[in-house]
Amino acid sequence: MIEDGCTDFYLGQHEKQNTEGQTAQVCASISGDNLTVTFDDVQDYDYKETQVWIGCSAPNELGINSAPGQLGAELAQFCDPFFDTDSPQCHIPLSYLEEKCGGELCDKTLWIATHGALNGTSDETGWGMGQCWDGEAPQASAPICPGKGNWAQFWNFTVECPVPDEPTPTPTPTPDDKVWCKLGTGFGYSENPVSLPLNGLSGNTKGCNRWGWYIPASSEDLVRGITGEIYVGAGQNDISKADRAGGFEITKTDDAVNVRYNLDAGYDLSEVHVSAECNKEPTVCIHIPSPSYSSMLGRN
Repeated sequence: MIEDGCTDFYLGQHEKQNTEGQTAQVCASISGDNLTVTFDDVQDYDYKETQVWIGCSAPNELGINSAPGQLGAELAQFCDPFFDTDSPQCHIPLSYLEEKCGGELCDKTLWIATHGALNGTSDETGWGMGQCWDGEAPQASAPICPGKGNWAQFWNFTVECPVPDEPTPTPTPTPDDKVWCKLGTGFGYSENPVSLPLNGLSGNTKGCNRWGWYIPASSEDLVRGITGEIYVGAGQNDISKADRAGGFEITKTDDAVNVRYNLDAGYDLSEVHVSAECNKEPTVCIHIPSPSYSSMLGRN
């Protein structure tokens, strides 16, 4: 959990409301193995860019003098490629922060700069509120950071790790009990249209040097419907080495593309990942959770 994981998000040096009529905020929370930074929806504005910087000390103490709005370049790889213009997110692996801070994050204070560029009635810059870039407290009204060339802000939060409960003894399974084992990663493969290998992509694609496939589907394919198999463990895209875990169906409605997993007996899902792009080829193969898609997790 994170203590004091939210701060107000000001736009153009002024307080703005979100779509719930409350002061817009930017928040940091831990979700699984990631630290997720979420920018509030700002009423009457859309995000066109977000930048996040996180450090183990305040930027003024580290002597960081680069333009604050450029600090997010280091973490750009962790921000959502399927950009949500209403409430964008960045998902930063805890392992990355542990390496940066030299160990576990429990009880550590992290310093964060959260910047956004938005457009609406006018083009505006927004910051999560905290301290001015020189470490001074901001004023209550504009100019928020007098005497500075900009009104960049940074804030902080503390990572709290709960005391673990005493482990519960694992019961010895009886012959009638099911014991689930982690099998691995699976990818869908279609014969019509024929799936193409991820590691055969050209250009600057992220995380695609691995086995797996993508489906180059046309609008006609989606209207007709696409079916295929789900294979696990097809190293070097060799289906003869793989286990079949089930099948899938892709259908198109008026306003959505729907994917249904049909698992064979003895298989279950722990996560599902679906990526759909309008490009001729995928631009990213790294799974980064996206708020743009929703799913109901189940066997069918």
